[in-house]
Amino acid sequence: MKLINKHKKVESNAHLPEGISIQPRQPDMDALSKTQKLWFGKNRPLTIFSNVFSLYIPRGELFFIRSVRHYKDDIKDPELKAMVVAFMQQEVLHAKAHDAFNESFKEHGFDVDGELERIYKLFDQIEKYVPKKIQLGMTVFLEHITATMAADAFTNETTAEIVDPEVLAFNQWHAAEELEHKNVAFDVLKEVGGGYFTRITSALLTPILIAPAIKDSMKRMAEVYNEPVTEENREQFRRLRPSQMEQLKTIRKYFIPKFHPWKQDDTELLMGWYDNFKDGGDGSLLSDAVTVK
Repeated sequence: MKLINKHKKVESNAHLPEGISIQPRQPDMDALSKTQKLWFGKNRPLTIFSNVFSLYIPRGELFFIRSVRHYKDDIKDPELKAMVVAFMQQEVLHAKAHDAFNESFKEHGFDVDGELERIYKLFDQIEKYVPKKIQLGMTVFLEHITATMAADAFTNETTAEIVDPEVLAFNQWHAAEELEHKNVAFDVLKEVGGGYFTRITSALLTPILIAPAIKDSMKRMAEVYNEPVTEENREQFRRLRPSQMEQLKTIRKYFIPKFHPWKQDDTELLMGWYDNFKDGGDGSLLSDAVTVK
């Protein structure tokens, strides 16, 4: 997958581990327009879940951006303020990329536009009625979940074996940037006075507001993606179960009072991904365009 670095990156600072930067990169989406219908191991449930997750990303990223941007002027730390800008730039690119990926579902007969209309209405209602600091807390919790899934995208050997290679590269690009900025919303919430009560209240509210809609989206997609589940698919589920349990353990760490996103140190995963970029053989990021192996 080809990536273009269009914005200035935020280098390591007091909020980031050594060697980690926040770099907005734009992917080339051409190859994903021809993705096979059951791109996740020819497995209907896995593909449906991942597709629905992708459908929620564009409006979800806008929600993240707005919840953080609302407090941008209250941030006094210049390093954190610069990270907020890079975070928003990354999220805009993520939204655009997943919009393009979601368009491919139309080729399989799914009503993408109708589903997106429902998703947008859901988040419009959340933004209208939920207090701003709780919205930021919801963003913090959802960023922890996506960072947990992102780490799995680099460590799950079963996923690497059964996912369409182009989609895997696409997911790992998104995963890398989620790991890079995984602490931004958390540190903003802390900066503007959001304590443990706000963080946990927001986390508990999040599935109440969003999970029923996701379940309904999956039901509608299942009507179109109606291929049978095979014995090979069942074996895939068995192989994936240990990694799913590990993800749940990581998600639960969010409820520890002294939790911080970088206590789950994903530096090694990101450094390995950075090594896929070639610049005179030294592995650093290119300033114009690079190709991920």
